[in-house]
Amino acid sequence: MAANGPDIAIRRLNASDADALRTLRLEALQSAPEAFSSSHDEESARPRE
Repeated sequence: MAANGPDIAIRRLNASDADALRTLRLEALQSAPEAFSSSHDEESARPRE
């Protein structure tokens, strides 16, 4: 951690990030469903691309 807070790196996502992003999104859909226009059930049923 830096003296003024955590180090943060911003970068474009790529194909190797797909599983982590899907996991994060599904967790968010479960913990805060009111923040999304789709449901965890709908998104988890979608095939991985």
